Amino acid sequence: MQYVHAHLTGPITLDQLAGLAALSPYHFARAFKSTTGMPPHRFVTTTRLETAKAALVNSRRPVAEIAHAVGFGNVSHFRRLFHRELGLRPAQLRR
Repeated sequence: MQYVHAHLTGPITLDQLAGLAALSPYHFARAFKSTTGMPPHRFVTTTRLETAKAALVNSRRPVAEIAHAVGFGNVSHFRRLFHRELGLRPAQLRR
């Protein structure tokens, strides 16, 4: 979990996370879900969205800049995912 927070801006793969834990990707994913209640990919996405949400509320940085800063390479994907998961668009949260 600390690795995810520290490396949020770049790609984070299951293989990387499993390697850090010295487990196979399959066993890591099962252990991670058992511990956190969500699969690793979902944890990474949720962490990225929560970090973006805080940045939107606490700064005036452009949405595209925030999206890239939390690891989303595609701003449209970020906006769609943000809306799907949080129920509002990034600009709406800012208001």
